[in-house]
Amino acid sequence: MLQTVKKHPGKSATAAAVMMAAAAFITPWEGVRLTTYKDIVGVDTVCIGETDKAAVAEGKRRAYTPTECRDMLVRRLPDYDTGFMRCVTRADIPVSVHVAGISLAYNVGTGAVCKSTFVRLVNAGDFAAACDALLMFNRAGGRVVKGLDNRRRAERDYCLAGLRGRGP
Repeated sequence: MLQTVKKHPGKSATAAAVMMAAAAFITPWEGVRLTTYKDIVGVDTVCIGETDKAAVAEGKRRAYTPTECRDMLVRRLPDYDTGFMRCVTRADIPVSVHVAGISLAYNVGTGAVCKSTFVRLVNAGDFAAACDALLMFNRAGGRVVKGLDNRRRAERDYCLAGLRGRGP
């Protein structure tokens, strides 16, 4: 049976499960770096892909612990979820599409996701095509990046597996 999540799940068990699934999916792709570093396009980053200026500044002064990095991700994901779902007009979407949307928003920003073919197709209810549209986000600095291409393929596979009843 296809699992869906309501547009405004609040503090439900489903909402918590979506956040946990998103964190579990995102972490291996972002990696964990305990001090500040420049990402592939030169953005100061720390922990699990965090670019918040205060977090980055603290990462320049001291090293985070892995637990602090995980907690930071868990605190920030609802912001990306809210940003993504603000653009979704459907009352509910499949859990796997939701998790893939959060992962994409965390990686490229909610503004880019909201303007994307991915969201347009989600809103049209064409979830399989939306999953395929994730592959469009495989560039950084104007060029295809193998790591991003691999991540987008994994997001698409996760997204589609949920539609076929083999995922979340």
